[in-house]
Amino acid sequence: MKTIGTFLSLAAFALLTACGDDATTAPQANTCTTPVSASAQVTVTTPNCGGTWKVGDTIAFAWKIGNDFSTAKVQLKLPNGHSAYAYANGSLEVTTYKWAVPDSIYDDVAKAKVSTVGSGYRLVISDYVTTSYRDSSDVAFSIVAK
Repeated sequence: MKTIGTFLSLAAFALLTACGDDATTAPQANTCTTPVSASAQVTVTTPNCGGTWKVGDTIAFAWKIGNDFSTAKVQLKLPNGHSAYAYANGSLEVTTYKWAVPDSIYDDVAKAKVSTVGSGYRLVISDYVTTSYRDSSDVAFSIVAK
């Protein structure tokens, strides 16, 4: 497994810590594990259980993929239901992404920066080619001020 470092065209994706061993800042109340279905093409593993991070923390997003999965599209579902685009990668070996939580993020729908402080965030991983291959965090997570 390879890890991608900070890679965002907008300073939007600075938000990634997870309930895994790869996280640099431990989340609060995020201790569940995620069973991965053998038939699933993509399964979000962290953050998948809720939790709370502070602006400035680092979250390690992680997911598992199936044999038919091609290119990961990583997005953050915002509390307002809109999304923030992170990146797409063509390597099947890359299944983690570290994100430092910023104080604001670019809302792809509203076309404006919005504060990251709030609750109701979910990680969404989908296949760029086969868009029906997608999964999101089972439980929403929160971001609080420093």
